[in-house]
Amino acid sequence: MTRTLENYTNRKEEILAKSRNTIIDEGIDDAEFRGYRIGNVVSIVMIVVLTGFSLFIRQFVMTIAMSLIFCAPLCVKNIVVYHFSKRKLHLVFAIGMAIVFVGNSIFFILFVLRGL
Repeated sequence: MTRTLENYTNRKEEILAKSRNTIIDEGIDDAEFRGYRIGNVVSIVMIVVLTGFSLFIRQFVMTIAMSLIFCAPLCVKNIVVYHFSKRKLHLVFAIGMAIVFVGNSIFFILFVLRGL
């Protein structure tokens, strides 16, 4: 019985030591995974909406549409990663992408409404 308890304690210490020595943080990995998942959903929704709008508008607006598809997942991913890591770089990047996303969305919507 004591031999089993000693083995368990030694194994636990080995696992904890290995965990402390690794650079990879599981919380950040989980946050990035959540960000990718949410970003992918947002991208799919944006692709469907923009494809529907692109049937009625000229082709040069597709550049704006592609920037929306590009900015949405990056913004969401960095918001989720910032939530867990609290790194200012992720917050700044998320705010920048949100500004670009909102600005391009407004331009795209106004262009579509003006063309109708």
